[in-house]
Amino acid sequence: VIIFPKLFIYILAGTRYYAAAPLLQLYMFISIIGTFQHQSATSLDSMGKTRLNFTANLVAFFIKLLLTFLFLKYMGFYGAITAAVITSVISAVIWYVLIRKQTGVHFSSIFKNIFLMYGQAYTQVLQLIRKNKS
Repeated sequence: VIIFPKLFIYILAGTRYYAAAPLLQLYMFISIIGTFQHQSATSLDSMGKTRLNFTANLVAFFIKLLLTFLFLKYMGFYGAITAAVITSVISAVIWYVLIRKQTGVHFSSIFKNIFLMYGQAYTQVLQLIRKNKS
């Protein structure tokens, strides 16, 4: 959707909505960042840091509320998406700092472990397929 937004817009709504392609890309970007926030919040909850989780969500909420109000007022319709992108980036930084302080996990190790996990999953699926064939 991020790489070929017009294709998805064409399938879902037709060519009349091609102008919305940049907005769709930005909202997809926000969704990707939001996934990190959700995983971080779940990690904090499972570590018993619910108060910290609530405080971080509350701070992010008020930042989003303030920026959305200001950007809508001064930029109109595009202010909402601009505020959402800025808030998402700020929120991702806040969550990264919190998770790093609580667990010691570094950004680079996240990607390293993602690739290791997918490699292990691929190997296990191949083993299951081979086992079922014999």
